[in-house]
Amino acid sequence: MSESIAGLRLCEDTPSQPPQVIPGCPTLDKQTYETHVDVDGTTWYILVARYSNRALVVVSSRGTFGSIVQAQKHTSLRGGLTYDTRMVLGNRNDEMPELCARMIVEAMEAHGASMPIVLCLGVPVKSRADVSTLVKHVLKGFQSTAPTSS
Repeated sequence: MSESIAGLRLCEDTPSQPPQVIPGCPTLDKQTYETHVDVDGTTWYILVARYSNRALVVVSSRGTFGSIVQAQKHTSLRGGLTYDTRMVLGNRNDEMPELCARMIVEAMEAHGASMPIVLCLGVPVKSRADVSTLVKHVLKGFQSTAPTSS
């Protein structure tokens, strides 16, 4: 066993054979990005894992996944962009997780890293400044996990 983000316990697989890639299943494109940042005296642990079909973003200070939200952009028939967010698990009355997910997807689009995300938000987001801090650090994770062109 090993520890990772915010004390979550993750298993280390040590198979005798290399893992097999199953056709049609998403694969991890590159190493994950992991960092921590101090926000108003609370340490936020941030993990970004980019897969072939979407990205997983985990932001936690409590050692939990918190609310889980999916977000992605859509192109309308007239060529405009719309953004869709959906609370998968969590309090549907709390709008902050969906706001954070939408802001992340919009920032990614603005920086040419457009892909759907699954956001696990286990931190208290109380202000616009908190959202900006979150987006800034997650975007840095996306930039550092971007596939390199050969």
